[in-house]
Amino acid sequence: MDDPATAAAKIIHAAGRQHRWSGFDKPYDQLDPIGLSEFNAIIERALAAADAARTKGQKPSGVADGSLPKRFDVELFIVHPTLDPAEISTALGLDAHHAHRVGDRRKTPKGTLLPGNYPDTRWRHCVRHSVTDQWYAAEVTTLVNRLEPYGAFFANLQSTGGRASVIIQFLGDGYFGDEIPRATLAKLVDLGLALAIECFVDPQR
Repeated sequence: MDDPATAAAKIIHAAGRQHRWSGFDKPYDQLDPIGLSEFNAIIERALAAADAARTKGQKPSGVADGSLPKRFDVELFIVHPTLDPAEISTALGLDAHHAHRVGDRRKTPKGTLLPGNYPDTRWRHCVRHSVTDQWYAAEVTTLVNRLEPYGAFFANLQSTGGRASVIIQFLGDGYFGDEIPRATLAKLVDLGLALAIECFVDPQR
């Protein structure tokens, strides 16, 4: 029985003769020793490169093909000229994962102080989801339904110069595709909420 490199070399050489490639006039078994050695060496390098690429592309053990988790966030984002973030959290019964208050000193996400002060209040509630398929609309509907009883809060928010949006943030893990139900979109309109989408090309950590 031939070794893998020889078996592959014979198949490729036979294809070359069938397609009348230049240099493939003689049958494989009639190649001169130098030509045979050079041809087999090329095939061995090709097989080694294929093995290396296959190993590099292997999925983590225990994860079936097509089932790698993909992450997305569904968020509520609020901007207001005067509200305190704590007031927003209390009114909605939701925690702020990122927030700053109007007039506070500006700083980086790591806490380094920057020149100037924030011109408005910004508040963001975030729920992260991890799925193995493409669907995300149900989680958007869940958040919108959670917000539906707070129509008066959002109406007051807008009448006093604020704005709010539901954000779907895809974190660069792969393909998503879904259809948000019209009933959910209608609730967004009734609440005065915008719908925003943020997509990252590279996976975020």
